Amino acid sequence: MVRAFICPECHAFAAFESNRCTSCGGPLGLCLATRSMVLLDDDAAVVDGKQWVRCTQAGPLGCNWLVPAEADPAARGRCLSDTLDTSREAGMVLHADRVRFNAPRDIAPRESYADASIEELLADWKWVSMFFNRVNTAMGKNPLYPFEIGNGVAEKLGFVHKVVKEVPL
Repeated sequence: MVRAFICPECHAFAAFESNRCTSCGGPLGLCLATRSMVLLDDDAAVVDGKQWVRCTQAGPLGCNWLVPAEADPAARGRCLSDTLDTSREAGMVLHADRVRFNAPRDIAPRESYADASIEELLADWKWVSMFFNRVNTAMGKNPLYPFEIGNGVAEKLGFVHKVVKEVPL
């Protein structure tokens, strides 16, 4: 179930994917650490003493999620788990016996990947991202995720995943 949010400026309804309040026009971002919509100033916000900025996919894909400002790009590009979270929130399951590609099993994004290995997260993301790429190309659009994750990047993501898992929210 997708949560309902409010604009912190005018208290109007703000949809889960909102980048801007439809009532007051204020720029918004979704801070997962507090599970709240926050008002942005120059695409950034300070939440609980920590600076947050828009995801690296804010421009290309309209992502409204906020990530910590310190930010090597791998830490900022959390769209792997974001894609899985959004898919799960929508109830998406790829049934292996119903898809036209060779999925190894049903792909049902988890409630949390905190206890999962990076390999498990990447395996689920591979199938979910392939689905979204196929939808986009079927509609005459470019793939959302036009890349493969190489071993070096997977190792770096594994390190980031480990560090993020160890930091309390």
